[in-house]
Amino acid sequence: MGRRLELQSELEDILGSKNVYYQPPENLKIKYPCFVYEEHVNTPLRADNIDYLSPEEWDVTLIRTFQDREKTNLIRDTIRHKFIYCRWATHFISDGLIHDVYHLHY
Repeated sequence: MGRRLELQSELEDILGSKNVYYQPPENLKIKYPCFVYEEHVNTPLRADNIDYLSPEEWDVTLIRTFQDREKTNLIRDTIRHKFIYCRWATHFISDGLIHDVYHLHY
């Protein structure tokens, strides 16, 4: 739980606001731009029937409106540089909102 709260704090710093949500319920009113993140189910690396590497993995989605384009370009660059083991996963538009999904080890 401690690592999740550290990640929450780092994402808030990057965004410059408290609009960071961990697995938000569907009825929650979300403010944009924001990060929505969740744990990524991972398979630990094994050797000799022992788990020897099981990093915490997260899917982090930057959600923004079309009006937030300039501010979020800086946010996208910051997230890629702040987290060493971060990779961009996908980009899509849904309900008039732009989504950039990142997969990171933290």
